Amino acid sequence: MPAGATDDPRARRRVRVALLRGLYAVTPDLADTALLVARVEAAITGGAAAIQYRNKTATAELKGAQAAALAR
Repeated sequence: MPAGATDDPRARRRVRVALLRGLYAVTPDLADTALLVARVEAAITGGAAAIQYRNKTATAELKGAQAAALAR
């Protein structure tokens, strides 16, 4: 087990919370990739510390294209 690792779920949660500070944003289910990118850019400009890409309604192809567009 790595140094500082623990089996205690409460301790692991405290570590995760300490590492993630600030606004955490989750993307909406949008088919329009340009609009999605614009909204993510706005969230980052607004101070988002982390963005989670999630689109429950998109096809696998659209998810791949959107993830690639967001990674640029």
